Amino acid sequence: MLTKRFHSTPAQRETRPHLREARPSLSDESGFTLIELLVALVTGMVIILALVAVLAVATRDETHLTNVAQATQLGRLAMTKIVDELHSACIAPGFTPIQANSTGTELRFVNSYGKEAVISKAEVNEHRIVWNEKAETLTDFTYPASKEEIWPKFKYSETANSTNGVLIASHVTQMESEGKKLPIFQYYSYDLESNESTTTGVNMLNTAPLKTPLEEGSEGAATAAAAAAVLISFNTGSATTTTSLANTLGKTLSKDVSDGQQTQVTLSFSVPISEAEKVDTPCQ
Repeated sequence: MLTKRFHSTPAQRETRPHLREARPSLSDESGFTLIELLVALVTGMVIILALVAVLAVATRDETHLTNVAQATQLGRLAMTKIVDELHSACIAPGFTPIQANSTGTELRFVNSYGKEAVISKAEVNEHRIVWNEKAETLTDFTYPASKEEIWPKFKYSETANSTNGVLIASHVTQMESEGKKLPIFQYYSYDLESNESTTTGVNMLNTAPLKTPLEEGSEGAATAAAAAAVLISFNTGSATTTTSLANTLGKTLSKDVSDGQQTQVTLSFSVPISEAEKVDTPCQ
């Protein structure tokens, strides 16, 4: 069979330029130059780094908010436990709940929970809530009453129920006020005259705390018998947290600290009389 072959003329090729450009020449040097390639690579790297930075900031902020919320919740739980125990410290009128040798880092007091009108020895305990500055922990050690002297005075065991105590809170640090660190525990006695402030209102407590450690005795300002209120102040923080992104960047997220927890507990059955000629004592 004979096949006809058609050949396009130069004029026909001019009307169909795609036929001319379909096969590039071997000498064609069109494309990206080295400088253009480097600019594209640098631009891509800048965009990637910007996206990583945005992701890191978002992750850090989310972790920070979560840690602060958790630290605040744990701090409130710890404060509630201490306050609840102090609210059961007045086991009898005129009783001295705060014990001698209480300091800014160790609160010693007696409390009891019971259903009977007269509290028995088995229901009375001495608590020692200790703040360990190095470990940043608040621990509650409980010493049961071992002997009743003259009710409501007791002697207490020299051995705690639990050798390691009960952990109340971790990552506990001191609050700061006007550039000074506040003691975890401060003790206040009653005053003859009331004082008033915008923060506390009318108050029958002395504005200056008692000197620590509190001494044993029934007379004098710096004694355990005069301690009618306890001011508890501390910060709680989260543990140092790392995330996979932080590890990738070679960074560690810093410890987040919650807002300070501060509560004052007054050890009294009733409101003290401001016109009294004698200074009130605890548990009156």
